[in-house]
Amino acid sequence: MKGLTASLLLLAATAAYAQDYSLRDPHDKDDLERALYLCQWKQTHDIPDDAPTPAVCRSAVVSMDDAILQNKQWWTFWARVNTDDAVKARARFNQDFLGFLNRQKLTPALAQQLLPAGIELTQGDWRVQLVRSLAARPSTTDPWH
Repeated sequence: MKGLTASLLLLAATAAYAQDYSLRDPHDKDDLERALYLCQWKQTHDIPDDAPTPAVCRSAVVSMDDAILQNKQWWTFWARVNTDDAVKARARFNQDFLGFLNRQKLTPALAQQLLPAGIELTQGDWRVQLVRSLAARPSTTDPWH
């Protein structure tokens, strides 16, 4: 019974943490945006057949730390399969991500595309809050500023 209680407390703490969008590090926001962008990017690019799907793309509850860690692990997995392909893909991903951010600056509503499809997220989920903050930015005619 003690194990079950501890497990339930840990699950509740994880769920609460997954909804807390207070960032401790300014780089976290960029890492989280990249983790969400990976969900859509990997659907339209050639990736290894046995590549894992990060929890941020498939789970209703995932902490920000887990999302950042799994994004890094995803690229490490690919590098172990084929380093050259992984380096080229990572460079392409970075270009595509920056292009998406520039388009999103012109059309803030594009941020909605970052939410993973097929998952019902609560309004308090950090992914919803992150996308909401991106969409709330005023659009600009100059995407480089």
